[in-house]
Amino acid sequence: MERESEYRAADRGGMSGSCCKAPSTWTQYKTLLAKDLKAEFRTKDMIVSMGIYAFLVIVVFGVALSFARPGSEFLEVSGGLLWALVVFTSLLGLNRSFSKETENGCLEGLLLAPLDRGVIFLAKATSNLVFLALVEVIAVPLYWVFFSISPMNGLEITLSSGYSQL
Repeated sequence: MERESEYRAADRGGMSGSCCKAPSTWTQYKTLLAKDLKAEFRTKDMIVSMGIYAFLVIVVFGVALSFARPGSEFLEVSGGLLWALVVFTSLLGLNRSFSKETENGCLEGLLLAPLDRGVIFLAKATSNLVFLALVEVIAVPLYWVFFSISPMNGLEITLSSGYSQL
């Protein structure tokens, strides 16, 4: 009976003797991140679609640039092509993650919950970064093999090409 009155007091906004406090921002973040990771690893929809998209982009780049041989000109533009692959694959993953939440009505529930919206965004961004890293671990070496780039040149291109315009 005492438990019931505590719940009623909490529902009315009143404070009772042993009321729960809101979870910390870190706890909210961990909970949302775990939810996103569990949901994706259960279905693998986003990872598979991102992987197929990355493979298709590599094939399209290969067909479009089939005349180019791995020379100095090709190595200059191959870093930009690789980063375009990463950016477009990440945009696909971000779109799919938010569309899944919107279709099921979960996004409205998250927005109505007493959570910081920045925490929701950060958890979504982190889960998408994890999924993108999983896809790129396979796509980047596949890109090197498909374009006959040596692993040392490929690693140099991958790490330095994003910063070459700074």
